[in-house]
Amino acid sequence: MDAGRTELKVQNAITSGRPITVMVPPEVAFDIDKTQTVLKNVLGRLGCLGCTSGFDIRLVLERDFIVNPTTLDVTNARQF
Repeated sequence: MDAGRTELKVQNAITSGRPITVMVPPEVAFDIDKTQTVLKNVLGRLGCLGCTSGFDIRLVLERDFIVNPTTLDVTNARQF
């Protein structure tokens, strides 16, 4: 997805009043420093680094995976 389309989706989420969902892998979700960095980056995309006021940001633990039947490797189901 290109940056323009991503920005448009972010703007639509802000203006529609819908929750903003951020899928995070366990190695991020269970590390407070990484989680804070992710939140800072999301706030930067929303245009307000100072606070989350007015935003319903939901950090959701990534739980959807795909298994390669040949190698049995497990990868994230939601690839970008």
